Amino acid sequence: MVQDIKNQTRIILDSIADGVFTVDADWKITSFNRAAEKITGIKKEEAVGRYCWEVFKASICEKGCSLKRTVETKRPIINQHIFIVNSKGDRVPISISTAILKDKSGNVIGGVETFRDLSVEEQLRKELARQHTFFDIISKNREMQRLFEMLELVAEHDAGIVLMHMRGEPRTMQRELDYCHVVAEVHSHLIDRAAAAMAAGVPRERVWLDPGIGFGKDDDGNLALLAALPDLAAHGHPVLVGPSNKSFIGRLTGAPVGDRLPGTLGALIAVLDLPRAVVRVHDAAAAVQFLEIAVRVREVSA
Repeated sequence: MVQDIKNQTRIILDSIADGVFTVDADWKITSFNRAAEKITGIKKEEAVGRYCWEVFKASICEKGCSLKRTVETKRPIINQHIFIVNSKGDRVPISISTAILKDKSGNVIGGVETFRDLSVEEQLRKELARQHTFFDIISKNREMQRLFEMLELVAEHDAGIVLMHMRGEPRTMQRELDYCHVVAEVHSHLIDRAAAAMAAGVPRERVWLDPGIGFGKDDDGNLALLAALPDLAAHGHPVLVGPSNKSFIGRLTGAPVGDRLPGTLGALIAVLDLPRAVVRVHDAAAAVQFLEIAVRVREVSA
């Protein structure tokens, strides 16, 4: 009987044109319908059991999850426009609505979110507006307009561009260390900005991504981003990383700034499996020697 109800529920969910997913109290996905698979490019079997931010990498993950806000306030959110990153690394505009899930006793046990792909509507809107936007980045600020022009200038020449993640500015960045999921949020931010650069005409292979090690992250966040470099590279962009002499090495090892070369070289292990990478270091000769030997050992053991 219970299995029949589950099957019937599954059939109903798969018949809905909008994407639908549910999460439990730990924010892990418990159901994922067919439309959700189509919009995200991720199979149900890959999504269920994972944290929602790992699957959607939405533009709101970094500053405030709507589903989390609904669970906390008990108030639904209707037709909020956001962006997610699909399995191909493409930016997809969607409209989301959220609600809470309760058990028979009225206890909140999770949340449900529906979402609709707005790609067609978005393209029509831009064509009708007849204006060039950088993925909805519109500004009358002269400095921002210079940035838009710079992207076009880069696209016209054989130059590359490095996009680095940082919250705030250097003097305030270490005050903003509260992430819901640092890897998902940083990667989503970078892919979003990379999409804008490519929209301006910069080829993917010339758009370098830098997770900003030491820029607005705590020690665990820096380590997690280093470990996740292969996932960032999987989006097809070359990667730049600069862990050299960073303060997190000092905090983890107790080494002063002048004695952090061993820790720097240890951090470079994370780039060994990347197809294209650049490392920013203070002692270039030591880094080159370390990487040459490490790569050869890796090749022999492969």
